[in-house]
Amino acid sequence: MTDIKFMKKAMVCTLVCMFLVACQAIGQQNTRTTVYRSTGTVVDDKSAVWKINRELRKSGLTSGNHINTTVFNGIALLTGEVSTHAQKQKADKVANRLQHVRMIFNQLAIASPSSFSTRFKDSATTGLVKTALLRHPDVHGSRIKVVTERGIVYLLGLVPASEADTATSTTRRVRGVKKVVRLFEIVK
Repeated sequence: MTDIKFMKKAMVCTLVCMFLVACQAIGQQNTRTTVYRSTGTVVDDKSAVWKINRELRKSGLTSGNHINTTVFNGIALLTGEVSTHAQKQKADKVANRLQHVRMIFNQLAIASPSSFSTRFKDSATTGLVKTALLRHPDVHGSRIKVVTERGIVYLLGLVPASEADTATSTTRRVRGVKKVVRLFEIVK
């Protein structure tokens, strides 16, 4: 495939993703919502992501590696690729030092960094999953964080058990999903 054809396809996919994100925002405005996380927790989570990323950079782990950090309700998820098992363990220790982080799921793969096309497909898959969750009448998609890495979809959130099951089965039916990893905290 020529570079021009690839760029055209990339542009179309980008526009589709932007459309999906816009639909998601509209859907979130109209979704009935029970708030399980306080504003302070949301701020703490965002701050924890920033601090973990800063410490990963300081420790030299981001050079030549691809590491994504997600924090939801004090639960940290590390995804991406690192070169060695020692680097994976070091990333775990870096994230574990933060006060706000209660638990870490280190899903870093020992592999070379994923390609642009793989990351692009992952972003598109995340958009498709979020859209499917937002459209489902029994799922509060706005309460579920979706992260995709190498076709593996990670679901985080504070949801009732029945909603977690429905979200998982809905996600499994989305094109591009290879595997679903549930990291939900179940609430009553």
